[in-house]
Amino acid sequence: MGFDSPVIFPLFSPSAANQVYSGSCNTKARPFTMPGRGKLRRLAISNGAAGPAHVQAGFSSVINMANAFIYTANNNGPVGTVTVINVQTKAVIATINVGNNPVGLAVTPDGKFVYVTNSAGDSVSVIATVTNTVIATPALAVGAGPDAVAITPDGISAYVTNYSNGTVSVITVATNVVAATLAVGAHPDAIVITPDGLFAYIGNSTDNSISVIATATNTVIATVILPTFSASRPAPGALAITPDGAYVYIEAGGSAGVYKIYILATATNTFIGSITSTVGAGALAISPDGKYLWHTTGLRLEVYSIATGLLLATPVMGLNTAGIPCFTPDGAFVYVTNGGSTVIAWNTATYLGVAVAATNVQNGFIASTPIPAVLSMGVNLSLNSEMIANSTVFNEVPLNLIAGTPLAIASDVPGIIHWSVEIENT
Repeated sequence: MGFDSPVIFPLFSPSAANQVYSGSCNTKARPFTMPGRGKLRRLAISNGAAGPAHVQAGFSSVINMANAFIYTANNNGPVGTVTVINVQTKAVIATINVGNNPVGLAVTPDGKFVYVTNSAGDSVSVIATVTNTVIATPALAVGAGPDAVAITPDGISAYVTNYSNGTVSVITVATNVVAATLAVGAHPDAIVITPDGLFAYIGNSTDNSISVIATATNTVIATVILPTFSASRPAPGALAITPDGAYVYIEAGGSAGVYKIYILATATNTFIGSITSTVGAGALAISPDGKYLWHTTGLRLEVYSIATGLLLATPVMGLNTAGIPCFTPDGAFVYVTNGGSTVIAWNTATYLGVAVAATNVQNGFIASTPIPAVLSMGVNLSLNSEMIANSTVFNEVPLNLIAGTPLAIASDVPGIIHWSVEIENT
């Protein structure tokens, strides 16, 4: 049977740290916009139509770019720096002193901290993004020649590759203490972590291998040897992982105009194919939608289709430096550190680039503050009197929201929809 009158759900009883917002709206509306940063605790919706309706409700993927920033590690000597660029204005907003020759960096999933490897200082600096100041003083001691760093999706651990002594340091983010040091291959360089956080893949740049670490136990569970080609011994340098975690792309170098990017299936840790480039080695990044692979090669960029492996475009960089590509949260631009102390923002639709900052970059790493999560419950919810009683409530939804993120609601039957949102302030 249908509803004789609108169904009103009871309001939440939030803790002191939480805030409740509620109201009603007509079919197909965005009735609520996040006023600030917070974690979604509960969302309740109810159907006020005269009969059964299919209602969709969820926070959309609209991103407030005013809250997105690019951090670049400037490998510029004993007093190294990190430059902060506002993505919306493409302006430098801060320059932060860190350690000796900073190279790698990574942003925590909540966007609150940046971890920076100081390659000549055998240390890691930690930056608080709210103030853009270094908070770990002195810097955290790790292995010799720290290079790349990656942080688990749950924000618990930071993994640092130590190039000079063949190890990986595991830092507990909550305490900034090194919890483990793992032996891997010779000269570990790049690192990626699977989206589920279960495995870390390490490129050992001088022994033709990839080490696979199980993050639950911090043990090396597999060593994958790269194929050989053209009488050349591949040297895994750059790594990139698809957003679904199914494949790792490995920039393996080469010679005589033949350079390979291998594709490793993470389910089996076996190679399923490769991409051949005719230009030199560089770095890799995969677009947030998982459709495109960007490859820096020194004099130009290469853009490949993930689906077909075909080369789609070759934007010319113009300077003889292979930068580290980094996508903005909305995927509209990819930033590349470039020679001549610049960072270039490339429009991913037009492949046109513009220099946005003088940063004294010496081929340093680059990272973006994280993408606001998209609510996974945006599916058809069949709301009728037999199924939902008074309302449908989603509890403890693990979703971090930023200011400007809208709640979108739609129904296939005209009528009033009632909603309530409980937010935990962060």
